[in-house]
Amino acid sequence: MKRYTSLILFLFLALSSFSQSDSTSKKIYFVVKTDLFLPTVGLINGFKEASLTFETCFKQRHSIQLTGLFFDYDNEYIPSHPEYHHNKQNTYQLIPEYKYFIHKKNYSRLYIGIYAKYINHYKLLEDNISGIPYSSYSYVEIIQNSIAGGALVGYQINCNKRIILDFLVGLGYRKAYNTKIIKLVNVGIGELETSYPDARIAINLGFRF
Repeated sequence: MKRYTSLILFLFLALSSFSQSDSTSKKIYFVVKTDLFLPTVGLINGFKEASLTFETCFKQRHSIQLTGLFFDYDNEYIPSHPEYHHNKQNTYQLIPEYKYFIHKKNYSRLYIGIYAKYINHYKLLEDNISGIPYSSYSYVEIIQNSIAGGALVGYQINCNKRIILDFLVGLGYRKAYNTKIIKLVNVGIGELETSYPDARIAINLGFRF
């Protein structure tokens, strides 16, 4: 975990140093953002999500940003006795991104880019169905560390000199490199997912310095 976190931080700081030392750039902007989309969806669907993004814009068309994201979900579902379902998950993500703006419009309008992720994910899934003639029980509790990466596209709007709206979506691939099994009941190790598609979506509200 420390190795991957250190690598991501090193790459981000190196790019930041390059952008600040670039004498050909007319201006360098620093932006602090937070996502509005997923927290709003969470209010409707019963999960909590929060994020904070730091962005550096340089050389008129380039931007690098680093996002820290937290997700929490806990749902106990009892449709009818004796059926019981419990789904508890929380996730910490560190997301560095590079953005290239298609137009030289003060770091606004359409852009394309790439992203990477470090993910620490805790998951508890419990399903219990007891009855006649059918009954089943399964329990999964794990902590999984993954890395992911992909491409993204977005549209950034400068509402005024300070306020920014940033719409972005991304699609990529995620691979778990370490899975700590806390408890498994009636579930085989081979049934645990270790690779699957990854997505990135946000509507960021930002303040530019």
